[in-house]
Amino acid sequence: MCDNILVKGSIISWLNLSIFPQAKIIEQWSIERLIPYARNARTHSDSQIAQIAGSIREFGFNNPVLVDSQAGIIAGHGRVLAARKLGLGEVPVIILDHLSETQKRAYILADNKLAENAGWDDEMLALELKALGDDGVDPELLGFAEDELLRLLGEVETAPGLTDEDAVPETGETPVSKPGDVWFMGNHRVMCGDATRREDIERLMDGSLAGMVFTDPPYGMMWKMGDQRLSVTTVPPRGNSPAPDVRGGHLRTSGGLAAFFFLG
Repeated sequence: MCDNILVKGSIISWLNLSIFPQAKIIEQWSIERLIPYARNARTHSDSQIAQIAGSIREFGFNNPVLVDSQAGIIAGHGRVLAARKLGLGEVPVIILDHLSETQKRAYILADNKLAENAGWDDEMLALELKALGDDGVDPELLGFAEDELLRLLGEVETAPGLTDEDAVPETGETPVSKPGDVWFMGNHRVMCGDATRREDIERLMDGSLAGMVFTDPPYGMMWKMGDQRLSVTTVPPRGNSPAPDVRGGHLRTSGGLAAFFFLG
């Protein structure tokens, strides 16, 4: 039986799909009977085998292994490895006895590659992932990497803090740092001191020159307090050092308080 199909303006004859070979029987075979294909180019990492095993444990062995009449595996090598990991003695198989040797080799590649060529509707996928998460489904069962889930679900949003971002914690009874302490953080030095004191600046810099002084923490804007504007004075460079390489800057207000940043 044939159907007429119009393709690019031409009438062609096409065989009815009902005459194509179709697998109709699923059998249970011993896992020890199955023979992996020696030239299988598809690889399976330990973590992926664990994912497949988790899927089988949760949902069942729903995708039978495809084999030839000699028990050679055509498709399902990863599922067989996962079944071994779970200690299963038998697995469901479908026998494909209509393929030639060349067709079997070709189908082993096609079965894997054709599935890879599919895409995702990210918007629809995100909705389904969110709904499954709300229903208590473990996302690890779905096979998506953590970074994929974060991208799709938009969980890059910063969680709200416990305090206002400008809140200053109360000073403890026993302070951890005291004036004069210098803390080392990799290549950075942070000092508990007074930026209006030359001695503290020299202790902090330890003979080094600052490449930049940022003098308005934390926002980098011109700031006025009443009719007093913060001013910057620099400690004159030593020796023949060029003028732009300043050793430090003093920020003075009418109250004598100061803040200081070094970016070297």
